[in-house]
Amino acid sequence: MKVLLISLLVLLYSCEIQAPQSNKAQPDSTSTELLNTYHDTDVAGAKGMINKFSDLVILDVRTPEEVAQGHIDKAKNIDYKADSFESIINELDKNQKYLVYCRSGRRSAAAAEIMTKAGFTDVTNMKGGYLAWSDAE
Repeated sequence: MKVLLISLLVLLYSCEIQAPQSNKAQPDSTSTELLNTYHDTDVAGAKGMINKFSDLVILDVRTPEEVAQGHIDKAKNIDYKADSFESIINELDKNQKYLVYCRSGRRSAAAAEIMTKAGFTDVTNMKGGYLAWSDAE
């Protein structure tokens, strides 16, 4: 019984010692992950970005048919469903500030992820997409 108690104490003590080491390494990996992520915003945040940043590139990743039904002013359409999507995206300036939207926010989130993995440094996805934008108007 005494050996079991001592073994248990040693095990608990060794786990406690390892925990800070694990936590110490975590910020480095988290910081690296943050470099390869995009941000989400709602419609109000997107409008604020549009008003604040004159160099903001607005990307509408819906199909041309969807865009014909309405779009945000000055948005550039690059169809997420097109076979050429990634090659067109890779021709863009990776250091520019981007706001990406689609119909409901799904495709734009996927597009934003593709962009950040390709090395884009400032990508924001508009949650709720054009549906939320239209509802807010």
